[in-house]
Amino acid sequence: MVKELRIEEGAAAADVVTRAPGNDMEGMAMSAVFGDEHAWDACRKQIEAVVDTGAHFPQWPFRVDAGQVAVFEYSIVLSDVIVPVLESLVDQYEDEEVLMLGLDPDLAYYREFFGFAPGMRLAADSVGRGYRKGLSWEPNGKAIGALMFSLNAFALAGSSGSWGFFAQRDWDIAILMTAEDRGDWSTSGPKWFAPDIELDEIRPPAGWGMPLSDLDKAAFANAIQDHTR
Repeated sequence: MVKELRIEEGAAAADVVTRAPGNDMEGMAMSAVFGDEHAWDACRKQIEAVVDTGAHFPQWPFRVDAGQVAVFEYSIVLSDVIVPVLESLVDQYEDEEVLMLGLDPDLAYYREFFGFAPGMRLAADSVGRGYRKGLSWEPNGKAIGALMFSLNAFALAGSSGSWGFFAQRDWDIAILMTAEDRGDWSTSGPKWFAPDIELDEIRPPAGWGMPLSDLDKAAFANAIQDHTR
């Protein structure tokens, strides 16, 4: 059995709901963060078809050899500002679900300090409110445990396997890979950047955040160039 923490409309805290993997669950349109490692691991296995969850920049973090790539600021993707892009991607690729998996801090950290597993599974017809609620939910009333404040790296993917995000806070960026040419998502939400963008143009100024070496920036540029159609 898999435990998920359902965040109901208007609820002050999440209720633990148990369901068998693959079964329909009434109310799945709501946000569901993971209550245990089994739910988290089931999500990881599904996301792994799209994103290499063990990757770190400057590596290419996707399983496909090549795709269409766009660069976003990290904070944009870890907020509800990205919702119009997610909704457009869901429509374009006919996803049934959107999956989000926290990678850093790791599963053990969240289980020990906050009692849940970092990630969520969202029904396609409720990505907007579900993503907002899942990011801002405070486990046991602890704001520091909310995913929007605590995640340092995460992955997002549609259940179609046709698109995915990989995001890393210390690089201050997230990259989107899609299987096809840009669709409505490219004009539906926040500003994004072409894959050949100079990272220093969109990252914080010197003295803020983690500095990137010229070697790292060159390795990232080469990886993106090698895998972009």
